[in-house]
Amino acid sequence: MAVVFTVLMVMAGIYALFKWPIPTLAVLGVLIVIGKSGENKNGGTAPTTAPPSAKPKAPSSPIKSQAQPTAAVRRCEGRDYEARLLRARTESFKIITMQGEAKAAADILSKASGNVYHVTMTSCECEDFKKGHTPCKHMIYFALHTGRYAQMERPIPRYGYSRTNREGKTVPIYWDYASQPTGVGYTNLYPYSVTGKLEGVSEKTGKPTSRKKTVTVNAISDTDAVAAAQELGLVPPFKVEIMDIVPSEGQYGYLHGAEIPYPYLANAADVGALLTRYEDENDHQCPRYLFNMATKYRVRVSHFQEPESVITCIWDGVPDERKPAMFCYAVYCQETGHPFGHAPIESDAPEFAGFVPTKKQLEYILHIPEFGWSKLNKRTATYQSAWHYLVARNFF
Repeated sequence: MAVVFTVLMVMAGIYALFKWPIPTLAVLGVLIVIGKSGENKNGGTAPTTAPPSAKPKAPSSPIKSQAQPTAAVRRCEGRDYEARLLRARTESFKIITMQGEAKAAADILSKASGNVYHVTMTSCECEDFKKGHTPCKHMIYFALHTGRYAQMERPIPRYGYSRTNREGKTVPIYWDYASQPTGVGYTNLYPYSVTGKLEGVSEKTGKPTSRKKTVTVNAISDTDAVAAAQELGLVPPFKVEIMDIVPSEGQYGYLHGAEIPYPYLANAADVGALLTRYEDENDHQCPRYLFNMATKYRVRVSHFQEPESVITCIWDGVPDERKPAMFCYAVYCQETGHPFGHAPIESDAPEFAGFVPTKKQLEYILHIPEFGWSKLNKRTATYQSAWHYLVARNFF
């Protein structure tokens, strides 16, 4: 109504001043009314009645705003990275030059193509990296051979995995047994190749000799590997290189088929341990003291192994001359009710080394079936001999 009144007043003023004809004034009035209506619709003069306030929208859920990749996408990305990692661990490369004490960059030769690439932890000159800007095989090789193992591990998304697969069989979940690797794999020790000199005396001439020798040892680090080599009689200068035991394609195929999640940096021992758990449907956690015991005897085991399997590896890794003492220790644990490896007296105590079996008993000890998977047979003469030895020395 206010608009109509205003238009009429304007028309009356124009008629009084200019004496315009009535039809012209009518057309002018219509145009003014249309113009005023357009202003109100397009943000001009606000209407006299305010519209109801809009209801505020609830913030969107972060889960919905960031859609999770599908299982198919995860599987495709995982297989692609797995392929690059396998090439980095199996193809023939060589570091030609390393830049700086921090090993920030290197020139790496691909022996298959003959090309040399300048590589850092974040870049590479190869076409694969330029296309996808994701870690290529040269970058992964560089990381593995400069000790940056953990930086190349990709955590497996923990959603989407079940404790059972489509066949209804129990699936081992590896992150229940270990969380972070310290090398190429999830083991207490890693295989190292150590080259040094072995000194001795020539049987022919009787003169001192020194020859180059390479040994494989299980160790925690380069320094520990040198110490292990020195225990075997090697002397400097040393050349130390960590060894990578890559899982086979058959092992990877088994993991994929059984729907078992696995870490990309797993070695063959890790994969074998997961597959053994799957076959045995054994989800028992392995106690820390067994890993410590294995480390003491320089026996390499995976953190994914079953407790019984770790005990078996320790037994198999102990030299034959020390097995009578280990057998006596096992009898002591069984008689006192302590878990193997977690008794008050240490397994390498000199008291156990005093047990000397007969020749027949030694044969039995060296060929005990299923050691670690079942209790020792108390009815055997060897067990009774060890028990009497312990009783005579007041172990019980």
